[in-house]
Amino acid sequence: MKKPDEKEAPAQVKIPSIGKQVLAYYEHRNRVANSYEYGSQKAKHGNLQNHAYVQGYIEQKKIVTMEDVDRQAAAVEAALKKIDASLKPLNEKHALLKKYDGFFRDYLKYLPVYEESKKFFFKSKKEAYKEEHQKELKLFHRAKRELEKAGITEGFKEEKALNHKLMAKLEKQIEEKLSSSGKAKLEEEVKCLGIIRQAVEYYAHRDPNETDGLLLKKSKRIEDVAQKKAAQKQAVKEKSFRERLAEKRAEADRINAGRSYHRNIPVNGREER
Repeated sequence: MKKPDEKEAPAQVKIPSIGKQVLAYYEHRNRVANSYEYGSQKAKHGNLQNHAYVQGYIEQKKIVTMEDVDRQAAAVEAALKKIDASLKPLNEKHALLKKYDGFFRDYLKYLPVYEESKKFFFKSKKEAYKEEHQKELKLFHRAKRELEKAGITEGFKEEKALNHKLMAKLEKQIEEKLSSSGKAKLEEEVKCLGIIRQAVEYYAHRDPNETDGLLLKKSKRIEDVAQKKAAQKQAVKEKSFRERLAEKRAEADRINAGRSYHRNIPVNGREER
């Protein structure tokens, strides 16, 4: 028996599994999709596909609570950092080659403008030309300066072609390493975990009556469909072979009777003979 000054302990709210929270989240997204003037079915179809994908991921990784989500997110983040660290030297080298590719492009593109500016005899015309082509000349001089720093003072077309070749080779190496590293799959996991977090956030601020009602409604609908299919399957099994044969014969007789009727229709007031 409780004492008068004792207080009842607050009832603990049972938090459903991550899978059920994700289901509630996509039920909510479908309600929103129903309010669209256009594209409602397309949005719901997308929700169905995404929910199946996320649910499959949850089952594969055995995610039940937010602790499981955090643990999986930490593992994915660590794996991505490891891959990025291994790719860093190749990416830095590629960025440098790409920068010099831009210098080669600007140098060769604006070289005619620079050479034209040197042809003017009168200072006023020369200054007017430089003013008119200020942007092009600025890009040319910057490219020339950077290429000279790298020790490139001649054979610019050949050097540009070699730079392109090195870039293509490096890009192939990076692509092969990315493909074998599984980075794309890990990035998909990051998106999936992000959706799970959104679902949990939604469930924490949902309308309990509405959401729980939808969950129960969906569960009942799934159960009803399963029971209906089981009943149909059982009914088919219970039908005897003779009954099915009799039905087929009756159907054949009906078709033959129809054909006989069409053959006996009078043509131009007389029966066909």
